[in-house]
Amino acid sequence: MSREVHVRFCERLAGKFRWPTLHYAPSMQEGSENPADPQQTRRVLTLMQAQEY
Repeated sequence: MSREVHVRFCERLAGKFRWPTLHYAPSMQEGSENPADPQQTRRVLTLMQAQEY
């Protein structure tokens, strides 16, 4: 199962930021079968400065 990824961007005085949200199955080993179902999904958010990507 492939992971669904949502990426968002924001620019503020501190710089540009990027934050992808990954949707994993509860085992955290593979993508969630249904990212909209909180019982089947664990969301992982990573916040980083755009220049780090």
